[in-house]
Amino acid sequence: MYEHELNINKLQFIGILSVILFLQIIAAILGFLFSDMVLGRTELLMNKAIVLYREDMDLENAIDFVQKKFLCCGVSYYSDWSQNEYFNCSVNNPSLEACGVPFSCCVRQQNETVFNSMCGYKTQGMEESFIKKRIYINGCLKKIVQWGKQNLLLVGGISIGLLCLEVRCAFKHFFNLTCFSGNSSKCLTYTYIMNVLKDYYTMP
Repeated sequence: MYEHELNINKLQFIGILSVILFLQIIAAILGFLFSDMVLGRTELLMNKAIVLYREDMDLENAIDFVQKKFLCCGVSYYSDWSQNEYFNCSVNNPSLEACGVPFSCCVRQQNETVFNSMCGYKTQGMEESFIKKRIYINGCLKKIVQWGKQNLLLVGGISIGLLCLEVRCAFKHFFNLTCFSGNSSKCLTYTYIMNVLKDYYTMP
């Protein structure tokens, strides 16, 4: 009875790994074939996030983190913040932040001892040559894409490593299941393969 339950659990584990592996492969293919579509969808979601800024604290913190990390402001341009009701430049906007941008868009000054959280106020109505000294004007989407391309090898290497680990786990549990089932020939074959791989990767 115990052995039967163990076999079922192993089959379930192999099934889960197989699904994860399949989804990773599909995601990689779709990301390659429909990169423009993914980029457009990402831009749409980022613009929606700007609209909801101030409505969700977690989302607000995430946007501030991205803008400070990548030294950017908005999605495509700093003026994207006019989509948000708090930063909109309309005459009827009563917000103190009207026609401005969040503090996370601001350029930190070298000799600054106390950070001015109001540094982005009214910047949307200023001359671009002047505001460059106060805020970052380029959007975050382009910066994120550039970062992804620069770190493509790193991201790809990590993905391949995880993929190999998942395949190895599935392979191991499949043959362990075979051993529990009493198929000694396949069990010995697996043991031989694993020993060869172990010797290969531990060679000086």
